[in-house]
Amino acid sequence: HLQGLQRAGVEVRVIAPHDAGLPLEHEVGGVAVRRVRYGRDRHETIAYRGEMHQLVRSPAGAWRALRLVTALARATRQELDRWGPDVLDVHWLVPGGIAARLAALPDPHLRVPVQLDVHGTDVALVGGGGLAEFVGRRAVAGADAVAAMSFPLAEELVRVLGRSADAVLPMPGAPAPPATERPLDGPVLAIGRLVPEKGHADLVDAVGFLRAGGRDLRLVVVGDGPERDRLTERAADAEVPLTLPGARSPQDLEAHYRDATIVVVPSHREGFGLVAAEALARRRPVVAAATGGLREIVDATTGWPVPPADPPALAGAIAEILDDPAEADRRTLAGARRVEERWSPDALGRRAAAQLAATAARRRR
Repeated sequence: HLQGLQRAGVEVRVIAPHDAGLPLEHEVGGVAVRRVRYGRDRHETIAYRGEMHQLVRSPAGAWRALRLVTALARATRQELDRWGPDVLDVHWLVPGGIAARLAALPDPHLRVPVQLDVHGTDVALVGGGGLAEFVGRRAVAGADAVAAMSFPLAEELVRVLGRSADAVLPMPGAPAPPATERPLDGPVLAIGRLVPEKGHADLVDAVGFLRAGGRDLRLVVVGDGPERDRLTERAADAEVPLTLPGARSPQDLEAHYRDATIVVVPSHREGFGLVAAEALARRRPVVAAATGGLREIVDATTGWPVPPADPPALAGAIAEILDDPAEADRRTLAGARRVEERWSPDALGRRAAAQLAATAARRRR
């Protein structure tokens, strides 16, 4: 995403939460990144784990989230004063949207326009009414423009907060390497945090059904999280050979994509569906739950969409791919072309740069 913006002519600097083991200042692909501390290493657990919407429901989690918001606001104010950017591109309603509002408090007439990018989990977090919804409405009220990761998420934003998105701007995946021949005896692959909403338990059950019917399948789930032990036990009960290699770097993920016969995205909810886009770009057939932004990526012409939380449907789609490799290759090629046209880093970089320019111009009128 950031490299695509840079190639479109945008100078970028990033403020992000710190996490254990990460440097405070570094560069990622030529982009300067400043990471903000909000506690000791063992307490910096709000970001990067896909569990913020659950963690903030406890008193300790809410306190850490508050510390993160105030730390981000302070760092944002410092960078605004020091750098004077043309536009502030803020990701996530919480903590980013609220941090941006707080950063403007010392100067209510702050002239830096704000674009707020919502991802999915943040909209779900504020959709329960009460204080969370109030916070979400304050965040969008402080934005000059709002961008959603997908069209379904844009619809949810209207339903939850009454705000229409000004643009739909997914996050692109890493550029795909040259396509490799798909192995027909590789594992079924899933990638994502080991949390209930990712639906990995449904996939374990689906592979179990297929193995009970005589299919010799293996399952690899790349990621980490609180569901690890539960998935291990479930796989043992279903006699499913399951490998859980933990979280992996983007470079390591390439090997998993290369070795996979099929990639499955069984999520119960997704803002966009980055894994599906990356898999198709690498010419791997995809089975995906028909939810959120996944519906834009995977349809009956580009893959195998199935209802969320439906192990038999997952099993049926996997079986179809195994039984008809030619059809799998046909749909996968169509999916790869769609991803390249709509969601490649350069294509999205140009769209994002144009939207940021429009946001900046809106405040200057």
